[in-house]
Amino acid sequence: CSIHQHWGLTLYDPDDLPPSWAAGMSAPSTSKPGLKEEHCLSQALHHRLEGLPDVMTEFRKVINSSGVRVRRPLSAPQLPPLPACYTRQHENSYVQQDSPPPATQEGVRLTYPARDISVSSVDIGSGDISHPGGSIEPGHIPDNALQAYALSGAGAQLQALEELLGVDFTSLGPQLACFGPGVPQSAFLLHGGEQQALQRLRQYAWGREEGSDSAGPPDSPPSLAYYTNTRAQAVGDWSSTKMSPFINLGCISPRTIWWEVAAVQQAAAYADMPQSACNWLGMHLQIRDYYIFTALKAGDELMTEWGIKGLPLAAAWTQDTAAFGRWARGTTGLPFVDASMRELAGSGWMSNRSRQNVASLLTKDLGIDWRMGAQLFECLLIDHDVGVNYANWNYFAGTGTDPRARRFKTVTQGMQYDAEAALAAAWIPELAHLPPHLRHEPWKQEKAEKSEESEKCEKSPSAYPDPMLNPADQTGVLPAVEGSSSANSKQAKRARKQAKAQQALAQELTMGL
Repeated sequence: CSIHQHWGLTLYDPDDLPPSWAAGMSAPSTSKPGLKEEHCLSQALHHRLEGLPDVMTEFRKVINSSGVRVRRPLSAPQLPPLPACYTRQHENSYVQQDSPPPATQEGVRLTYPARDISVSSVDIGSGDISHPGGSIEPGHIPDNALQAYALSGAGAQLQALEELLGVDFTSLGPQLACFGPGVPQSAFLLHGGEQQALQRLRQYAWGREEGSDSAGPPDSPPSLAYYTNTRAQAVGDWSSTKMSPFINLGCISPRTIWWEVAAVQQAAAYADMPQSACNWLGMHLQIRDYYIFTALKAGDELMTEWGIKGLPLAAAWTQDTAAFGRWARGTTGLPFVDASMRELAGSGWMSNRSRQNVASLLTKDLGIDWRMGAQLFECLLIDHDVGVNYANWNYFAGTGTDPRARRFKTVTQGMQYDAEAALAAAWIPELAHLPPHLRHEPWKQEKAEKSEESEKCEKSPSAYPDPMLNPADQTGVLPAVEGSSSANSKQAKRARKQAKAQQALAQELTMGL
């Protein structure tokens, strides 16, 4: 028996990165936190990462001009079949045909007949690991999240998280897989596993589950055809690929996605389908690589107060726990931010656009230490990746390699990317009865209407709070509709310029493919 290691975390294999990045550079110093020997990276990779471009667009230029190819994904290994005495009960469960397995205090023991391949046994309930001997001890399966955390010694941390968010995670049983399919209003309605990942990818890219295995161009029109425009939307099951949880849990490789999209692109050349969407999805896989390689290069500096740059900003970060609590619970009084944060706490998912806005508000408007936001994301996101998450938070906090400072107008962003305020209707029941324009700006209710409502809700904990910041500072100008009378005004031109800048920003972020 031999073990062969294969790198599958990123689109590009580290061994294939352009060596020219490090041309003329001396060997890396191990005094830098990111280059300590215990980080388990080869000195050759250290050397290459030292020359990694500081700006994402430059990274993509070098990658594309150097002719670096994406390796083909490895074929799935062929596992030996189960013994004939076992039959399949359902997708992931097998039972013994001849007699029921003996019950134990920790669970059910399945004993395999003697084979020339021994199976190690892990008892989850007791934590004991038995020697290889041909049996599997499933142990006790926790009934809820609290039990699972308690078994790992983190029960107190889960309770602290519940208190912060006002969410009872113990009510989530194992069948809900904690998040996603068990929450009706969630935009992530998928279950885990490789087959689910492949099915989603093929349906999204081709419009059919057979994907490239079926002859002919994509069914018209697959969701991928609209990716360029829809991925920034704050709501919708098919607005984005939703592949990031599958990638980060190891259900599918980014290379599998790349080559599937390449097949679509080739087929699209013979069909009436724009290829730009294929290019955009491939580009965001490259951006994901950039953040992961940036994190490997930065090492421990990635998570320090002043981040990758290491340069203090004009104002020191605060750790205002009260303000942070309102942000985390989704009670800032700014609906787009609040609905996004409640979606995160309630489902483990948040759209790309929402992540940008909540990060902007926390760091640029509230001035709260960005690491507090990054750590909360780490606790809650079902697609969390250390490099992508922390490098993106560096980016928005102004402590990363981003050369431009950005601040989002969160109210206007909500109007632009969720015109019907569907996110607020789904996650903020206090506002669900209002029309869309008031769900975006509830402070604009007529005084009489608001007074009547306050009489009903004044003593209720469900009353929606007043904004903790001036809404005017969170409101900009919506881009004018092309062809309208105001489309050529200075204000409209400025708005389109801002929208173009926001679009460029979306190209540089990959939080939630």
